[in-house]
Amino acid sequence: ASSHVFLRVDSVQPPLSQNYTGPHEVIRRTDKVFTIFINGRRNEVSIDHVKPAYVWDDTDDIPLTGISKQQANETDPHFFKRQNYVPHK
Repeated sequence: ASSHVFLRVDSVQPPLSQNYTGPHEVIRRTDKVFTIFINGRRNEVSIDHVKPAYVWDDTDDIPLTGISKQQANETDPHFFKRQNYVPHK
């Protein structure tokens, strides 16, 4: 069970618009109804209108490290190399 869900937008939308809003925090769930926060208000929605949202848990103490250019070159020699493209005539 996830702590957040996405809510499906059932109205007609313009092209390329998002089909889901969220992630919204789940307050309570039953077999058929989820109670979620939407814009600071509690709303009850059908389980058929939601899908789970997998959000990053900030409480974990995982160190974030970047990869340096040198490490990338050691790992993959073509990672930062610029290649010239010559079109065929």
